[in-house]
Amino acid sequence: MKQTQQQVVMTQAGFTLIELLVSMLIGLIIMVGVVQVFQGNFINARYQDNMALLQENGRFTMGMLTRQFQMAGYNGCMSKNVKARNTLNEAKTQVNFRPERGLEGWEYTDTYYTAPQSTTYPFSYLLTSNQVVDSSNGSWADGTGTLASSDINIKVVPGSDMFRIWGGAGMGANIDSVSGKGANGDADTVVTLDTVAGIKDDQILVLNNCQAADVVQACNVTGNKLILSAGCSPGNDVSLELVVQAGGNVYVLQGDLFYIGRRGDNAINPPSLFKRPLAGNSGLGAAEEVVEGIENVQLMYGVDNSGDQSADVYVTAKQITADDWEKVVSVRVTVMAGSVEDNVISNPLPIFFNGATHTPTDRRVRQVFTKTITLRNRAF
Repeated sequence: MKQTQQQVVMTQAGFTLIELLVSMLIGLIIMVGVVQVFQGNFINARYQDNMALLQENGRFTMGMLTRQFQMAGYNGCMSKNVKARNTLNEAKTQVNFRPERGLEGWEYTDTYYTAPQSTTYPFSYLLTSNQVVDSSNGSWADGTGTLASSDINIKVVPGSDMFRIWGGAGMGANIDSVSGKGANGDADTVVTLDTVAGIKDDQILVLNNCQAADVVQACNVTGNKLILSAGCSPGNDVSLELVVQAGGNVYVLQGDLFYIGRRGDNAINPPSLFKRPLAGNSGLGAAEEVVEGIENVQLMYGVDNSGDQSADVYVTAKQITADDWEKVVSVRVTVMAGSVEDNVISNPLPIFFNGATHTPTDRRVRQVFTKTITLRNRAF
């Protein structure tokens, strides 16, 4: 039997155009909602990730600097009132070789706590035109004057302080014997240790017997013997006899310079905390990136003027002369850490730093960390 026209129409029934448009609108609304939720979760997750990394970098920096400052001026069991004697070849020693200070620093112009500052400091120093500058451009100084190119000349991010920490490192190998100069007239001094683990050719060392100390250079390490000659750079003054003999200890001398720089001195890289260790020639070694995202470090030094082993006043590096660095017994450190990524937040977020509220020129998140650290080898 053939179908009627009415039956054919009924089998072909479906959605009308209006129904299709309404369903598409509902679907679009749901899709927009899903996208907004996804975008909101993505933004929040990105913010949380950057904050977590920022806080980790800040805490690590403060912990690392705490250990470094606490060991400033360490020379084993020797009293802080006994000075280590430098037996290196003075004519070849770098002018910035000053281990007797234990700690030294340089203040950037007008960045101390009470200085008049613009509302965009310190972020104005992070602009493209000021990515990295020479440390000897006249902006950094201590109580003896501005930092000269003959002293320290490296590329740094402006607006932040620089500081250098001196001291011995390691457990201290035992000195079994000392022969050579002062023993049989030989030019070279040979120091025999129970172990030379961690000691390399050309390293500068501190020999200590709790009553005196000698700063020397191991020109060669052969077996368990250190050869102290004039043949390396700067080399040893072979006319001097060592005060420290058998029964003393040997420590590796460290003189780490800390500053804010950029990887490869490249403007596109974020600011980071860098250090330059003491090199074998008594100068500065190659730059080492320590913590990424550290934008600024400000230091105030606690000076003991009364001799009671506690800070009487906190001052900047510009207020400390060469002879007063040995009076520093504590350091107040303020570190500003920022997110490596930009556009983490919707609008620039003002931050209180170094005594004033400042407005950044980007949309990074930041946090300030502050701590007062006692120099154990000065205050006890």
